[in-house]
Amino acid sequence: MNVAEAIINHRSIRSFARTKVEPEKLNAILEAARLSPSARNEQQWLFIVVRQPDALKKLAFACDNQQHIAEA
Repeated sequence: MNVAEAIINHRSIRSFARTKVEPEKLNAILEAARLSPSARNEQQWLFIVVRQPDALKKLAFACDNQQHIAEA
């Protein structure tokens, strides 16, 4: 798949399984994100993993009440 195909065929996911992500998979995702390129290699990002349901609900509310965030 090339970039144009990826853009044309993208989809927004707003329905999530209730299974937890295994720690090794989460670590692999975070490591890939950490190693991804950044402007001038400044790497000015911060990744926060939220697992507590109450915190997810507060985050959904803070994001203009987008309830699918609370289910992510």
